[in-house]
Amino acid sequence: MERFASLIDKLGRVTDPRRGEPVYPLVSILFMTICAVVARADDYVAIAKFANTKKDWFA
Repeated sequence: MERFASLIDKLGRVTDPRRGEPVYPLVSILFMTICAVVARADDYVAIAKFANTKKDWFA
């Protein structure tokens, strides 16, 4: 295993449990969630608000 693998590489290895065709890639959702929590988001509403206000940056 790589010692210094990037966060995105690690998140990309997580199995996506969702069924059907997801709208957003799981790696994107996980990365946005981690960023929001680091920025002190403490619930799903705060995480969604953070992700929506930073849409351009994440793009």
